[in-house]
Amino acid sequence: MNTHARSKQRRETLRRKKHYQRVRFFELRKKALKGNSAALGSLKEYELMMQRRLSFEFKCRAGVAGSVRILNQRQRRKRARQTGKWG
Repeated sequence: MNTHARSKQRRETLRRKKHYQRVRFFELRKKALKGNSAALGSLKEYELMMQRRLSFEFKCRAGVAGSVRILNQRQRRKRARQTGKWG
C-alpha cells in the first residue's frame, strides 16, 4: 500500500472512530437523561477525557504525532536558548 492510500485509509478509520465516539456519546446522554447513574458516570469521564484531549490539541494545533513533534521542538529551542544557540 502506498503512502497516499495509507493516509487515506487512516483518515477513514479516524473518521469512523470519531463517528462511533459521537454515537456512543449520544447513547450515553440519552440513558443519563433517563436517570441511568452508570451512564452518567461514564458521561462525566468522557467529558473529562475530551476536555483533556482538546486542551492538548489546542496547545499544539496539530495532529497527535505533529503535536508531540512541536512540543519536542519547543523544548529543544528552550534548551538551545539556555545554551545560547538560538537567541
